[in-house]
Amino acid sequence: MDKSKIFDEPSSVTAKEGEVRVDGPDGVDVSLTPEAALESGERLIEEAATAAGQRWLRELPHHDSRRASAAIAVILPNLRHVPRVAHPQA
Repeated sequence: MDKSKIFDEPSSVTAKEGEVRVDGPDGVDVSLTPEAALESGERLIEEAATAAGQRWLRELPHHDSRRASAAIAVILPNLRHVPRVAHPQA
């Protein structure tokens, strides 16, 4: 798989028969347990917020990478708009 490709189309996600199915660009086709899907979703939200902050900071006129890293740490909590989900106990 060529990891240098960046896709701008979101994946399709469905719940069926107690599993979560993800169909995405470039042939992504995976089934996850509900627990794995919840954790993956949280990770996606967190990393998407970080990447959005990085993009925003990169576009500032006087970009300084050291300051950018510190600013991301401040901005990230404000970008999290989805509450954390408690994982069901197995």
